[in-house]
Amino acid sequence: MDIKKTIAQIPGKVSLTSDMWTASNNDAFLSLTIHFVDNNWVLKNFLLDIIPFSIHHTGINMATAIMNVLQEFDLAEKTLALTTDNASSMIGCANYMAEELELDFNNFIFAHYRCVAHVLNLAVNQGMEFIDESILKVRSLMSYLRASSTTNAELKVLCDIKNIKYLAPELDIKT
Repeated sequence: MDIKKTIAQIPGKVSLTSDMWTASNNDAFLSLTIHFVDNNWVLKNFLLDIIPFSIHHTGINMATAIMNVLQEFDLAEKTLALTTDNASSMIGCANYMAEELELDFNNFIFAHYRCVAHVLNLAVNQGMEFIDESILKVRSLMSYLRASSTTNAELKVLCDIKNIKYLAPELDIKT
């Protein structure tokens, strides 16, 4: 795919999503994904860049890195919105980008959105603190059931006797 050619053919505005993370080897990266509607009214998206990040993770540094990508692909005037998590550095990044886009590219419509899934995750995790002991007990039970083939087999038999559909024990994922 010729990325610059694809981007040049975008008929309208684009939205971006971005996230910062640190890999297990302590290398940090900033991702940038583009979202747009093509000429056939089909929603498209693809990873625009993964930026290695060896400097301090400030909002200004992240905004500068993103702005460099936008300028490289002539997207500064087409950028409608950025969606990120709720990290203070990402909020600062979006605020700085809004200023830069307005001053340098007369882009007055840029908006920052906080990822609804991230907001919901934060709310659920906070609510789960009230029932943390119960959750720990259920996780412990699920771990035990998954590790014990004998107990798991007995659970299957009990489900058959009670005419209940057997579902394999699953551990939740904290995020």
